[in-house]
Amino acid sequence: MSSTLIKVTLALIAYYYNEMKYTLELLGYFRDAVPYDGSGNCRIIPGPEGCEDIVIHYPSGYAFMACGSGTDRLTQYWPPISSFTNEFRATPWDNVVLHSSASNITRLAAEGISHADGISANWDKLLIYVIAAAADEIIRLGYPSANTSSDEETGEIYIAAFPKILRFIAYSENPNNPKSPGMILKISNNTDSDRYFGKKYKVTKVLEDDGAFIHSITTPAVDHKRNTLLLGTIFAETVRCDLA
Repeated sequence: MSSTLIKVTLALIAYYYNEMKYTLELLGYFRDAVPYDGSGNCRIIPGPEGCEDIVIHYPSGYAFMACGSGTDRLTQYWPPISSFTNEFRATPWDNVVLHSSASNITRLAAEGISHADGISANWDKLLIYVIAAAADEIIRLGYPSANTSSDEETGEIYIAAFPKILRFIAYSENPNNPKSPGMILKISNNTDSDRYFGKKYKVTKVLEDDGAFIHSITTPAVDHKRNTLLLGTIFAETVRCDLA
């Protein structure tokens, strides 16, 4: 075997090893679930549960929640939950559709996105952020992610993430399994020294829980003016936290 072939073989082994290692880390194999440390003074809001998505109307401060029964979503037939068991066999290429209520025109805005999930607009409305749940094509978060919310004043992006996605899938199939840990990440402009090396953005952890208090978080909703961060959990109660 020539030295060139050996070098190519070793390079391929290193590449696939790194990709496999990252995939396993993404699934949570080398990650411990961390208990909630009290940051953000989070507390359960009595009443709404199973709120998969939340949108805040900033002028009024009203939060509109897409809710249901967490128990029913676990025990009754519900197609979105059923699709979790088919995640790796489903067609991964999704798209983003634009609909104008003013003109009543609907058109395809973007396509070829790997499992498009959460979507939100930048504060200046010039950018749209889409979470590709099965890919890290622009910013590698290190975690499978769901819905997103943009801070209207700072432009920072809050993201619901899954520290152990396999536990989330297992719990969605059987509520007798351990509850899924939850996490909120934040993407902001990088002001650290490594910004000079081309790292424009940084990802920080806002809060995390091992599932004992906040589990199965699927959406954040941030209201900077009122110092509020709402957390929607697909199988449990809604949670309210302080931003600072």
